[in-house]
Order: sequence, then C-alpha cells, then structure tokens
Amino acid sequence: MTLNFFAMLYTLSIVELSLAAPATASLTYVGNAFAGKIFLRENVDKRRWFAAIFVCVGVFFTRALAARKQPHQPSPPNPA
Repeated sequence: MTLNFFAMLYTLSIVELSLAAPATASLTYVGNAFAGKIFLRENVDKRRWFAAIFVCVGVFFTRALAARKQPHQPSPPNPA
C-alpha cells in the first residue's frame, strides 16, 4: 500500500487525475500478479495474466486519447 501511495503521489505530480488513477490501478493489478507468482508462489492462471495485459492496454489507450485532447502548443519563434 505504501508503494501504491507514493506511486500515486508521483504520478499526480506529472499528469492529470484522469490518467493517474487508471495508470496506478493497473500497475497495482499487474504488480500483485507478479508478486503473487514470485514471492507467494501462487498459481496465477492465464485469465489473470490476460486481464493484466488488457488493463495495461486500456491505460495505453487512455493515455493516447489524453494526449490527443491536449491542445498543441506552438513552439516559440527562433530569435534569428
């Protein structure tokens, strides 16, 4: 929980909440799957791995849509 809290704080300092919440949630979900497999030696079935991949793909699409909605800021003119 502590790692999730600090990940959320760091993410909120960089991006908007609409992207930070799903991104940290997906990292938590994927991290729990890996931690369960590695540290607890749980049997993580294929459905859980596919779910983790789908969550990551969803966050990727959310990020792509958020990047499209941000207005393009023109670069400053060259002082020539």
